[in-house]
Amino acid sequence: MRYAVSVGFLGYTRCNNVCVYNPESRGFDDLTPAEARRYIDRKQLKGVLWRNGEDGPEFYPDAEGFNQKDIMIKSANKFRPMLHDVLAGNPVNSFLTVVRVLDTDYRGRLYEVVSNKYSRLKITEQNLRELNEITVIAGVWISDNEIRVCDGVQYENRKADAAFSKGTYKDGIAIESLPSTKEVLEDKSEPAQEKSEEAPAEQEKTEQAEEKPEETSEEAPVEQSETEKKEPKSLEDIFGSVQEQMEEQVAEKEEQPEESKEQKTEKTTPKSGKRAPKKK
Repeated sequence: MRYAVSVGFLGYTRCNNVCVYNPESRGFDDLTPAEARRYIDRKQLKGVLWRNGEDGPEFYPDAEGFNQKDIMIKSANKFRPMLHDVLAGNPVNSFLTVVRVLDTDYRGRLYEVVSNKYSRLKITEQNLRELNEITVIAGVWISDNEIRVCDGVQYENRKADAAFSKGTYKDGIAIESLPSTKEVLEDKSEPAQEKSEEAPAEQEKTEQAEEKPEETSEEAPVEQSETEKKEPKSLEDIFGSVQEQMEEQVAEKEEQPEESKEQKTEKTTPKSGKRAPKKK
């Protein structure tokens, strides 16, 4: 839900934007005329309506549905009321809009109001009645006997014995609002987390079952090594007969031809020769 606080004009006739209060971010945003019309069609913008006037399409204050008797026009960083005859000459350039009602244990009922000058404050019922005498207050119908809240205003109960914490007014009664998508996703994530906690336990069981055959496979080579230790091999089987190997090497050396020895001597003796004398 958004709440219109002022309408921006370029000059005196051309509408440039609509300044709205966003309760989710608790800040003020500027909407283009096309965006503001889409919010109005979806019934998500309070304070202004769209119509085809004498000078063309225009925004006008929602006096019947939201008690918006007048709304400020912002032009060249200055504010002026759209309907000049509402205040009867009272030079007040700040209108208020009730956006939330709070019930508390320590201060009773409080009304959160925003102004066209980008301010936000919480006031009591007595202060709200006093301000209603000097300026325009939208979002509530104030009478001598009671204060009736308009549809679309948010409600928050901060009492200890509250039946519900947040809601929205409809037909003058606060109705519990549906949970946001974020809260729904958090609720759904809780059983998923429980399943994820159960999954590791099941994985541990399967891993233990898989480790059992591996242990049996590891026991087999251990038994083989024990049998090998029981039957030690002799030195001859491991290293062979050393004497036979030595005799074979000696026989191979004797069978080498003498020509190989002569070739070796030729390679070792240097060649003899005289050097040619150098020419002068």
